[in-house]
Amino acid sequence: MESRQERQLSVALMNVNDARSTADLVYRLNCLRQLILQYIDKSNLNDIERDHHLSAPSIKTSDEDKALIRKKSRLLSCLLELVELYDHYEVLMEISTSLAVLFRYFYPIKIPNANEAVPIIELERISLILPMLVSPHESLTINCLKILEAIASNVSEINFQSAMIQNLIKAVHLNKSIEFLQMTASVTYILATSRYFTWEAFSYNLLHITGILIQSDDVQVLQYTIKTLINLLALRHEPIFARLHNHITLPRIFEVFTSGSPRLYEPALQLLNRLVMVEHSHSVLTIGIKLIPSMKGMIQNYKKLSITNLESILLILTNLILTDRILLQKIIDEDVVLDVINCVKQMPSLSWSLTDISRNAIYSGTKEQTQKLDAIFKDHDDLPCMKELRLALRYL
Repeated sequence: MESRQERQLSVALMNVNDARSTADLVYRLNCLRQLILQYIDKSNLNDIERDHHLSAPSIKTSDEDKALIRKKSRLLSCLLELVELYDHYEVLMEISTSLAVLFRYFYPIKIPNANEAVPIIELERISLILPMLVSPHESLTINCLKILEAIASNVSEINFQSAMIQNLIKAVHLNKSIEFLQMTASVTYILATSRYFTWEAFSYNLLHITGILIQSDDVQVLQYTIKTLINLLALRHEPIFARLHNHITLPRIFEVFTSGSPRLYEPALQLLNRLVMVEHSHSVLTIGIKLIPSMKGMIQNYKKLSITNLESILLILTNLILTDRILLQKIIDEDVVLDVINCVKQMPSLSWSLTDISRNAIYSGTKEQTQKLDAIFKDHDDLPCMKELRLALRYL
């Protein structure tokens, strides 16, 4: 049985279809939007959470639930049809605001292989909103991004994804407000987790967008952008490395890394470690020479960092040591090993990382380098792991 609010929504929807002018349509859409917002109140949160799972293949959908999905689907269909019919800013603002709310809380999109005969919104219909991405009105673009964020968060297969990404590239060149950049970074990161992300052409387009986003100084934009780059590097597509240098210069990554923002430390460290692991040895040598002084400074200021941050730093140092003896020599020459030892004395939980770094240095280094390491270890025999490492040196 329909609730009072559902009846009001049905009436409001019929009223929208009976609008006599554009101004009248805007007014009626506004009334509909207010009813939608009222419908999504605290008393309905439990129902909303349940509705999020209605289309899951493993759950049997009741007749009552099917009816509920039909009503919401009808509402979405009506609004999407109006998007196709009208190219009026105020009309599209009302529609897109309502759609953003509806897609955030109700998502009646058919999941592949679900055997429920429920009328749903086909993804092709949602592609009608894509022109709003390149609207001259940024507020429309942001509403469109909110809708796409909700869709991309719930569906891994979107058959209009290519058109979406092309419009997103155009949009990112047109708009520069913080809200727009934050929404774009969020959508880009979500797209970076989709099944299409493994396609080289698709990943190149995302790289193009991240190259623009990483120039932002906003922490939230940078957090999402760095996570997207980490996913890109995980693909290990050789041409991506070259394009990474073309679109996103290493100096900018170092700028972000040394920005001093605690919220950026960990994602930036993960990105740098990924770069060290997947780049060619010549590039890693360049990266390492620039990185080691920064690593040294961070280790010396260990009190400002979390254990996770420090573990990430020590992991990067380990990977640099394994890459080239030139980098090991720089680590020795700049007393980074000594800084790590002093840090571990204050934070014993990191002793395993010190052991890992030292063992790799011992087995990767030249005779001269291992002798220098032995001299350092000898001065710090008070650490249990130092005795073990010195013993290992004797068997080389």
